[in-house]
Amino acid sequence: MDKDEYKKETNLDIETLLKNGVLQAFYYQKMTKALEVAWNTRDFEISMYWKRATYYWAFITSIFVAYIYILKSPNLFVHHDFVLCVVISIGFIFSLAWVLTNLSSKFWQSNWEYHINFLESEISGDIYGTVLYKKGREFHPSISKINFCASCVILSVWIILLIHNLAWDYIKTMPLYNIMLNHIGAFKLIIVFIFGGTFIGLFKYLSKTPKDNEVYRL
Repeated sequence: MDKDEYKKETNLDIETLLKNGVLQAFYYQKMTKALEVAWNTRDFEISMYWKRATYYWAFITSIFVAYIYILKSPNLFVHHDFVLCVVISIGFIFSLAWVLTNLSSKFWQSNWEYHINFLESEISGDIYGTVLYKKGREFHPSISKINFCASCVILSVWIILLIHNLAWDYIKTMPLYNIMLNHIGAFKLIIVFIFGGTFIGLFKYLSKTPKDNEVYRL
C-alpha cells in the first residue's frame, strides 16, 4: 500500500478534502488527530507488550520451580511421573501462549507504526521513519525479536521435557539411541554444528539493518 492508497482507505485524501479552500484547516486538524491516535495506540501496545511478557515470565518461572521441586522429591507423590507430566504440560501451554501473544503484540505494534509512517510526512516530516546509524555499525538487535526468541527457547525446553517424560522408555529401545551411544563423539560434533547454525540464524534474524532508502548514515 502506498500513501495515495492509504489516504483513500482512511478517508484522508487531501485532493478530496481541499476542493474547497475552507477545508484546509480541517484537513490539517484531522491529520494531526489521526497521528496523535496512532502514537497513543502504538505506545499503549508497547506498554501492554511488556506487561504481558512480565506476566508470562512470572508464571513460567513458577512452573519451572514447581517442576524442579517435584523432580527432586519423588517420594512425596504417589504418581510422580503423572504429576511431572501435568506440570510440564502446563508449562508447555503457557509457553505456547506466550509465543502466540508475542506474535500478535508485534503485529499490532507494527500496524500502528505503519500508520505513523504514513501520517507523519503530512504533519512533522519523516522523523520516525528515518533511522540514523553510523557506518560499520548496522547491526542493531530488535528487542521484540529477542523476547520472541526467548519465548521460543522456553517453549522448546518444555517440548523436550514433555517428550522425555512421555516417551523416554521407548526412545531408549530405539536402534538410533544405541548408535548415538556408540558414536557419542560424532554426535557431540553434530550438536555443535546444530547449535552453531542456530546461532547464525538467530544472529541474522535479530539483525535490524535499515534499508538504504530509509536511513541517513552519520
